[in-house]
Amino acid sequence: MSLIWMFFGGTLAWVIALGQLVRPPLPKNYFLSLLLFCVGFWQNYLALLYSNQILNYPFLYNAMGPFVFFTGPLFYLYITLVIDESRIIRKRWIWHFIPGILAGLYLAPITYHLNTDKFQTFLELRKESRVGPIKQLLVLAVFLDMVYVLYLGRKIRGLFSREYLVNPKMRHILFFVLQTILVIILFFLAIVLENETLGRLSGGLVTFAMIYIYMLSQRYPDLIHYLSSEKKKYERSQLAGIDIEKVRLRLKQLMEEEKVFCDEDLDLKTLAENLEITPHQLSEFLNQKLDTNFKSFLKTYRIEEAKKLLFEEKERTTLSIGYAVGFNSNSAFHSAFRQATGMTPAKYRKG
Repeated sequence: MSLIWMFFGGTLAWVIALGQLVRPPLPKNYFLSLLLFCVGFWQNYLALLYSNQILNYPFLYNAMGPFVFFTGPLFYLYITLVIDESRIIRKRWIWHFIPGILAGLYLAPITYHLNTDKFQTFLELRKESRVGPIKQLLVLAVFLDMVYVLYLGRKIRGLFSREYLVNPKMRHILFFVLQTILVIILFFLAIVLENETLGRLSGGLVTFAMIYIYMLSQRYPDLIHYLSSEKKKYERSQLAGIDIEKVRLRLKQLMEEEKVFCDEDLDLKTLAENLEITPHQLSEFLNQKLDTNFKSFLKTYRIEEAKKLLFEEKERTTLSIGYAVGFNSNSAFHSAFRQATGMTPAKYRKG
């Protein structure tokens, strides 16, 4: 049953790959088509291998190596074109495919030499793959694929921060990336440990990924364009590269524990310095993440602190409390308090 599931995944990958060829003639569509063709080849090869049907196709014995080498670069370059739609193909990109080409040139004569006796070929190949260059090539290929995926993840990691993951589209993309990493790890272990169960599991997950991709393309036809637009938005942001959660926690500490807002001279620059970011970054953080501005942000904390003091320190005058929480005049305090509560500080104290 698992082999049928793997064959289904490989065939589905090829069908989706063909579908890319009838779409607008854009480089990213061609790269995706090639990527899915390689993935489909992986799947069908493993299904043939684990079912011993590979004996009927001796010319495929060593064919998997180059396709594994090609998968990582194709995935990386495809996502690169997706997140930067203005990007053009460079001649130097061919260097990404040199390892796969060299692997193909190395394995081709071995396949030709072993093509005389199907059964003996299979046994020799399996024996050699345990300790010989074929296994070493596959291990290297899968390792390079992992490097490509992790490097790509590092480039776009900002898109997977909490504020972006509020959108379900980004959660789906993150899930797919994590699944891709898991598949590569399982396949790597399957080769190193010569464990067929892990190989079948990785193949099963690939089939699930193909179905997942197809369903996402139906549910969110604009998903690829959305990823591109979010990447551009992130790059234009002053907050690119900033640990948003760290800033949020530090700001909360400054305001709630250290009560820096009580300083009437506190300004945007000073608060930004305490957060170890620039004033522009703090301003954008307040606008985009907290939906406020610096003036309103300070006023909110000062009013809340004033409310607390009005009840806790009834012997203090409202004027004293106003100055204590950071207002520089009685009129400013009364105006802000009335705007926030609809009543004067004295009336609020009376309840």
